[in-house]
Amino acid sequence: MGNDLLTVVYESDYASLGTYTNNTGSIPVAVSSTQTPTVSVTPVSYSAIVSHPLSVTVAVAGAAGSPVPTGSIALNSGTYASSSVAMSGGSATIVIPANSLAVGSDTLAATYSPDTAGAVNFTGAAGISSAVTVTRKISTPTVTALPNASNITTAQALSVSVYISGDTGNPAPTGSVQLSGGGYTSATTTLINVGAKISIPAGSLATGSDILTANYTPDSNSSSIYNSATGISPTVTVTAAVKATPTVTMTPSATNITATQALTVPVAVSGGIGNPAPTGTVTLSSGSYSAQQTLVSGAASFTIAGETLAGGADTLTASYSGDANYG
Repeated sequence: MGNDLLTVVYESDYASLGTYTNNTGSIPVAVSSTQTPTVSVTPVSYSAIVSHPLSVTVAVAGAAGSPVPTGSIALNSGTYASSSVAMSGGSATIVIPANSLAVGSDTLAATYSPDTAGAVNFTGAAGISSAVTVTRKISTPTVTALPNASNITTAQALSVSVYISGDTGNPAPTGSVQLSGGGYTSATTTLINVGAKISIPAGSLATGSDILTANYTPDSNSSSIYNSATGISPTVTVTAAVKATPTVTMTPSATNITATQALTVPVAVSGGIGNPAPTGTVTLSSGSYSAQQTLVSGAASFTIAGETLAGGADTLTASYSGDANYG
């Protein structure tokens, strides 16, 4: 180690004695104790999918008979750069995360940095891999539609949960879903955490056996990864609801009036204790008089102006329109 002087001495033999004289030649030589090792970069595959991670093994080797290099490895390619990874047994494995490499042909460059022990024998070094072809994988996700009931009446709403499942290693699908079937089509609903819940109002599905189709459409973030896809639900049986008959009650403010007096007529429509309040309209009529009002909490109130009813005995009739629960 250091600077050495190499000297060559020439001594002529008998045949050359009359022609050449003895002579010497010298040259200085710098001798170093360290060497530059070979860095080999070997990915697990030279064909990669951008949305999948890629494992890369980097090996560092000195000349025959040299000790095993120690230190760390860093890997980079394009905008990707790994942190330094400590070597073990002269190599290190680095996993490049999904979506870190650019689509196309990528070269992986590794840099070896010796530690204190390795620096006694080796200098830093670098190596590159053969080209890795990186492509996108367009896959079709799985669409699952799950109704919260398999049997309903036309008076009942139905909730349907829709889930979109992507490939392992790919980002979660984003976008929207739309539900259709049984004569019903929902509004487009944006996915939240790969799912959406769609409520189908009562009376929206046709009676009989209905199958609902969920249609997934990827947004701009997922369109380069996922295709559009559809999924169907289990069969939902829809039967016509048997409507209850409510009670209609009138309580006129008087039973005897003059021709010029106004008459107030409250009307109540009741489904009974524990049942929902009827909705819809009620129509009050008598002779040529007819008026209609919308129920509020199952009630309405009419005011019949003076000079409206005919003189004599008048019969007032209240007719209820019915709703999803009542006839």
